[in-house]
Amino acid sequence: MSVVMAVLMLATLTPAGAVPKGEIDPPIPQIPKPKPQPQPDDGGPKPRPIPGVPRFKIEAVNFTAVDESGPDFFGSDEPMFIFSTDVNGDVVTKRSREYGNVDSGDTRSLFNQCLIRDCTKGFTSDTTLSVQLFEMDGGSRESIRAWVENLVLAGELGSMAATGEKVDVPDWVIDALVDLFGDDLMGSTTLRYDVSEMAKQMRVGQSKIETHRLGGMNGDLPFLIAGGPDYDLRLRVTRMADAPRVLVATPPIIRFRAA
Repeated sequence: MSVVMAVLMLATLTPAGAVPKGEIDPPIPQIPKPKPQPQPDDGGPKPRPIPGVPRFKIEAVNFTAVDESGPDFFGSDEPMFIFSTDVNGDVVTKRSREYGNVDSGDTRSLFNQCLIRDCTKGFTSDTTLSVQLFEMDGGSRESIRAWVENLVLAGELGSMAATGEKVDVPDWVIDALVDLFGDDLMGSTTLRYDVSEMAKQMRVGQSKIETHRLGGMNGDLPFLIAGGPDYDLRLRVTRMADAPRVLVATPPIIRFRAA
């Protein structure tokens, strides 16, 4: 056998395990994905996200007795705060604890007391906060009046025993004594919170501390000697996460055409 014939015979043989010619599928051509084309602007209105409703909370941080009531050597103050908030006619009144032995220069914590109905919900409408600062001198007014009347009666009996004449103490004197020994209003203030203005000044999550001075020429008789008390009250106002705005569906207008 010639060399040429041997080569031809080897070329016609199919190797073991080989796929016969003509049975292999051709590769599938990859079709490129079309690129997104910018859509023409039709000039119509674009939907805007609906903004939430700004909401806030108010907390009492602490207070400082800048100058206690009366002379500093004349004992200490027993202050107590009363807070009243009005949100659209929803009035909430809260009071602090009564603090004892407060002298000039002392600062006491108010423990971040919430001054609105619920500090987890906050308020979204304009709010008015009224603050009164009392000096808790002698307990309930009824018990003080009974003590004063007994004191006055003892004085009347003593005067009658000494002079033989009965001396009647006028009621206005008794009222003045009850006021003197009773709880005294040391200061008062009213604060107003405009939600729209605060929303312009504060971002969500931001807080600010406000300091308000309370005091005046009222209360104990020693005020006339040493002047009225001065107390600094510190409040924290915080802008919370905006509340979702409630959308009210407008019913469709149905027009009837005359037959």
